[in-house]
Amino acid sequence: VLDRFQNYQTDGHVHLVAAPGSGKTTIGIELIARFGNPALVLVPTVTIREQWVDRIQTAFLENEQKISDLVSQNLKEMKALTIVTYQAFHSAMNQLQSQEDGEEEDFVGFDLLANLRTQKVATLCLDECHHLRNEWWKSLEAFRKQYEQLQVISLTATPPYDSEPELWERYIRMCGEIDQEITVPELVKENTLCPHQDFVYICSPTAEESEHLRQFEDRKWEYIHQLLVNPDFQALVSGSKVLKGDISSDVLLEDPKYLSAILIYMHSQGLTIPDSLENLLGAKRLPQENSYWLELLLQSVLYQTPDWYEDSNGFREKLESELKARGLIEQRQVSLVKSKSRDKILNQSLG
Repeated sequence: VLDRFQNYQTDGHVHLVAAPGSGKTTIGIELIARFGNPALVLVPTVTIREQWVDRIQTAFLENEQKISDLVSQNLKEMKALTIVTYQAFHSAMNQLQSQEDGEEEDFVGFDLLANLRTQKVATLCLDECHHLRNEWWKSLEAFRKQYEQLQVISLTATPPYDSEPELWERYIRMCGEIDQEITVPELVKENTLCPHQDFVYICSPTAEESEHLRQFEDRKWEYIHQLLVNPDFQALVSGSKVLKGDISSDVLLEDPKYLSAILIYMHSQGLTIPDSLENLLGAKRLPQENSYWLELLLQSVLYQTPDWYEDSNGFREKLESELKARGLIEQRQVSLVKSKSRDKILNQSLG
């Protein structure tokens, strides 16, 4: 990476992807030193911020040098290298009061851009940029538009490869195209992977996140209970070509879970099921209706096997619209059991 530094920096960005334990922080510090300008480093958490400071102290400073002479963890007291969290940066950009991990800072009336220009900051290092919450992204994008004279270093172990296309483009606009990716096998081969142990931390969502999740679940179950007894939905399912015997057994058994979903719904509503279909499944008794089986039934109705259902009154379009409005459809996938939006809240939880 260091040997190719001159080539990487030509577009104003150095974007490095490397596995945990590969020494990203050390490389980031070395890249900042090679740029040779006052720098601002943004990190996801206070713990990672302190790890940066410790790495500089132990690996880059001579014994007689004081870390406090070169490094600051406070935007109001910038040094040659200022390291702060994305949360603190967001608060400073919007002149808000900041509070995280017991640390409080009042940025009301603080002109971040003016202070950065006074300090002549010309290098921005983004550590694990994909961890940003949406409001942090907005602050960072607003900053880049107003403070363009920057070389950007981006370090991450997990780029958001599986994100929506527009989110990936947003990420690349900020960080630049990936210059180099260092994989675990490469590090093992060179015997340079830092030993580390992963721990599982049990944490709870914040009160605000919990309330958001509760409201989502309440809306979902309220709608499900209404849908189960909706006469239009009942007519759509009970009028299925499957129940009329118009779909061959071979087709039904290609993916029998959708047949099961229909029969389980019919059974839950006390509706008649043809003996031939129960015998086809070979089940002695049908399970109770739940969100898993209803999710499969809705997936069948809307996307997987829509030709099994006759929809003369346009109910299916209304059904799809109502599910989307409640966040229960994501990319043509009905999501009653597991929701990407809910998982995102939990994955990015501050609890």
